[in-house]
Amino acid sequence: MARPCSAEEAIAASQRAIALQPDDATGLKVLARIHLDAGQHEAALMACQRILRHDRRDEEARELLGEAKAQKAALAENIFANKPLL
Repeated sequence: MARPCSAEEAIAASQRAIALQPDDATGLKVLARIHLDAGQHEAALMACQRILRHDRRDEEARELLGEAKAQKAALAENIFANKPLL
């Protein structure tokens, strides 16, 4: 039985697959999702933008991009809201 892999291992495996097929939208979407699930919003944004450079109409990539932007904004808002006033 295979052991669950860490986010870092999943990212590394996805990056190896993408290195073999750099324009594979499916692999980039998987990578974007892993980055999102790991809280790595910037990396998810970059993966989505890479997909959309090749196909601006890719709805799934647009949804992932929107999710990454929303999570990044929520994190920034939370950080700002919890920042102590000087």
